[in-house]
Amino acid sequence: MTRTSAPGIWIWLLHLALPMLGLWLLIAQPQFDVHWEHEPTHFWMIAGFALVNIGLGARMSEDARRRD
Repeated sequence: MTRTSAPGIWIWLLHLALPMLGLWLLIAQPQFDVHWEHEPTHFWMIAGFALVNIGLGARMSEDARRRD
């Protein structure tokens, strides 16, 4: 069994806490919640995220294949 380093745990805790802090900010200060609606930008933003996820999935699949 390997031991994890203390800085690694703190990094993970920070990454878990940041979205919760953002949610708390939007609940505590609703004026910061900006309403923005632009359908073409939404489409291209989601399409870009999908391409990034496809690339990450392909990379993980290739690395897993090499590992076996």
